[in-house]
Amino acid sequence: MWKTQHWPCRVFAFLLAVTEVKVMLGLSLATGCPQEPMLSFHQKLAQVLINNPYLAEESERGQRRSARIAQNCCHELLTPKKENLTDQRS
Repeated sequence: MWKTQHWPCRVFAFLLAVTEVKVMLGLSLATGCPQEPMLSFHQKLAQVLINNPYLAEESERGQRRSARIAQNCCHELLTPKKENLTDQRS
């Protein structure tokens, strides 16, 4: 759960959560495949949003220039190590 008192962040989090659920349900209905676990769906969705092919197409056409795309920077979804989590809780 994301604790925040900032109202725009709460609205964004709500809209993002509704969108995630709608995309997951729509995908399972459109493909006829059973629903996958929510965590793996979140990881796949995050990868697609981070490495958006439409942004690369726009940069090739010269419509959008960003430092991240110009450097061909690839993002990688990482999970924290267990020892780091126990150090933070202490």
